[in-house]
Amino acid sequence: MAAEDSKTLHIDRNPDSLDVSGLRGSISVERLKPDAILYRFEGHLSEEMFEPSMAFANAAIARYPKIDLMGDGERWIGYEPGYRRAWTMWFSAHRKQIRVAHLMSKSSIVRMGAQVINLALGAGLLHIHKDRVAFDAIVAGLSPTISGH
Repeated sequence: MAAEDSKTLHIDRNPDSLDVSGLRGSISVERLKPDAILYRFEGHLSEEMFEPSMAFANAAIARYPKIDLMGDGERWIGYEPGYRRAWTMWFSAHRKQIRVAHLMSKSSIVRMGAQVINLALGAGLLHIHKDRVAFDAIVAGLSPTISGH
């Protein structure tokens, strides 16, 4: 395992997982399949966390024509405006390469940000869920051996 530190960001990389943590939040990334990535978001995310957290998705897009993205945002409470801008720009640049994207969050701020992405792209690319059970069933369909949340 390799670790990188900056004053506010800590990154742990493994072959099939990646953890990015900042002062107020964290993003854990897990490769479910070569072309399917699961994100677990927690706390308040800073703009600087976005790019490192997309390493697996960027690698999958370079290798596969379409990828699946799953976002478990049950513990995600918010983000800096720069994070949402980066999120929107990334989805806009890669929307043709995303087969499906699902986000589960109970936070109205996070769901609103996801809806802004959908509005900006003119399509319902990002499926937004409030129901944990339905989201878990979708994730399990991609990886029946997925570890718990």
